[in-house]
Amino acid sequence: YARACADILPRLFQIIAQPDSRSAENNTATENAIAAVTKIFKYNNSQTENINKLLQVWFSWLPVHEDVEETPHVYGYLCDLIESNNPVIVGVENCNVPAVIRLFADSFAKSSIQVNSIVGQRMVLILKHVQTIPTIFQTCMAILSVEERNALAAALSATIPQPLHPNSTLTPSGGVIPTHNDRGEHGAVITNNHHASL
Repeated sequence: YARACADILPRLFQIIAQPDSRSAENNTATENAIAAVTKIFKYNNSQTENINKLLQVWFSWLPVHEDVEETPHVYGYLCDLIESNNPVIVGVENCNVPAVIRLFADSFAKSSIQVNSIVGQRMVLILKHVQTIPTIFQTCMAILSVEERNALAAALSATIPQPLHPNSTLTPSGGVIPTHNDRGEHGAVITNNHHASL
């Protein structure tokens, strides 16, 4: 099955790369294809070659917001990658973090992810940790629109049930946060060590 999934990826990439893939009539189908790629990467990637290079392309497809059933799967996988310190998504010395935070802000602004959902809560926990590192957080805020900043502020001020997991706490030094993802696993997010990743 993993081989079949790997074999279908080129066709999905081709569909998503079409010049009119983001047109009004095609966007929902395109986002559905992005979600299909996401699920292959997450659940059946054992036969997929050059996964890091493919992840770069996948990241460039975001944001998604029209396919409300599939959007949580896409952003849940994005959280998985952040929590696992994936170097492609986090970037060298956290250079991609502002782009990630903008995606989060966009999803909250467009209500494609609800703050009180499981994925929304994971995103808020990541946001709260980024907020503890002023240099990164200020860079993130600087690239947001007013609407996105307002959505982010509302998400950060929302009452989120705590903890999502008994170990979901910041370390005193701003180290890793064990978090709870949609499979009940733990991950780690940003540190303020210049040599560490998200």
